[in-house]
Amino acid sequence: MLSNVIKSGLKLPALGFESVSQLLVQRLSRSPNTIQIIDTATGRHTTRGQILDYGLNFAAYLRDECRIGSGDVVLFVTQNSDTHAIALCGVVLAAEVYASIPVHSTARELEEVLDVITPTLLVLDSTNYEAMAKIGLLYGIKTLVLDKHESHTSIEDIFLKTRATGSSPSLPVPTTADTIITYVMTSGSTGRPKAVRRTNGNHLAVVAAFGHRDVCPLTPTDVLLSCGLCHICGQRSLLSAVESGACLAVLRCDENHDDVFATISKYRVTDALLVPTQLNYLVKNWAKFPPGYFATLKHVLTGAAPLTAATYDEARRLLPDVRLRNSYGMSESGFALTVHSPDAHLLTNCETVGKANPGMQIVVIDENGVPLGANQLGVICMKGDQVTPGYVNNSRENERLFTGHSYLRSGDIGYYDDNHYFYIIGRIKEMIIVDGVNIALAELERLLTGHKSVVNAAVIAVSDDGHGEVPMAFVTVVEGSDVTEQELIAYVNGQVNEHKKLRGGLRIVDKFPTTPSGKIKKPQLLASIVF
Repeated sequence: MLSNVIKSGLKLPALGFESVSQLLVQRLSRSPNTIQIIDTATGRHTTRGQILDYGLNFAAYLRDECRIGSGDVVLFVTQNSDTHAIALCGVVLAAEVYASIPVHSTARELEEVLDVITPTLLVLDSTNYEAMAKIGLLYGIKTLVLDKHESHTSIEDIFLKTRATGSSPSLPVPTTADTIITYVMTSGSTGRPKAVRRTNGNHLAVVAAFGHRDVCPLTPTDVLLSCGLCHICGQRSLLSAVESGACLAVLRCDENHDDVFATISKYRVTDALLVPTQLNYLVKNWAKFPPGYFATLKHVLTGAAPLTAATYDEARRLLPDVRLRNSYGMSESGFALTVHSPDAHLLTNCETVGKANPGMQIVVIDENGVPLGANQLGVICMKGDQVTPGYVNNSRENERLFTGHSYLRSGDIGYYDDNHYFYIIGRIKEMIIVDGVNIALAELERLLTGHKSVVNAAVIAVSDDGHGEVPMAFVTVVEGSDVTEQELIAYVNGQVNEHKKLRGGLRIVDKFPTTPSGKIKKPQLLASIVF
């Protein structure tokens, strides 16, 4: 029995479902004429009844026409859309495994994923079909196109086909709580991709936790902005919207910041996950947005990167009626495992990522695996129903992933205070050593985004003959700003000790390469100075 285990004081609600397919069928059967999904790129509205019918039609096609069986993998390389979301439901209803990577993935990136998960079917987009279908042919994988493309049968066509009666097996195909229903691809931006296994029980636990009245509850009158479906938060958004009856506004993955905020305004979004890079942009460009632009917005959850006190305070000032809360999580934990509680506004330090979510157990350990007490820095580890059982075909990484007590190692350095609020200092991989001293790159990023002219910042480690490695920064700045790189270097160096100074320099860039979830791709920044 481990000591110093922090558990949530909130009870995990019981949804009453054994599987996600049960949730889909039972919830979508209610109020079938109610709008469930809006595709914000096309303006198309789809009702709950249509989603269930289209999803079952696609499930029947997968089983009867494609001859894809239970547990087979269907990999999507498509744009985020209403069709994609409904097709995801169809894969689950057919008891197959849904996986997805961004539509703009390269041929090399797709091939690396195919080596990990060996899908039976590849679902492509009209924009990438010709190139990616050749790779599918090379690997002997069947292909489908999501949207209309020349003479090919599309999934949109399949939705409208009348499914045969007496399909074998009957739909939805029964599964259990332990059945794997999705793979979430991760670490593609920092190394070779890994596939995170997600069970029915994992997904249902996340939906239940976020439906708790003190976490992120939704109502049938709410409009939730969807994240990318290839990311765990996008899958959570879809299932939470279906479970609660809220409308899901599906956003394309390649939208810029202005388009995201325009979507929030146009479709009267009430709830959204906005990553710190988006919030930084919002507060630094507030003059762009007319009065009442965010009138319907009432709840914003943030995460995926550090949120500075300056951005948090300014966002609270500009959006006084919005409940803005920080969170912490990862694909392996099934989205967020901590979130601000309702009393978070009483905290003097807004940089906490909150308390453990319902059903979660968290422990902080030292380098020897010994549990630590309050206010002691160590590795964040977690256990709970929403935590993955491990990676696909990767026993070596699975051995590293879990402790001897079956807690998942996050790879993040942090601590909790006397009131069990958690704080994240940075990733182990983003702690660099300068002259033998550990430096957290996140600290330098927070300093930079605190400058009035800086929108977003990323700091990486570069080799240095004299010091081993030193920090180098990249920033985007407010439109029209005349701040110089040397001014920003001096701004940081004047606030830190010798080890933390930006000896690697600083570059002002037009924009950052980002993942679908909004994280900055640091390896691409490093490549830009190496090649």
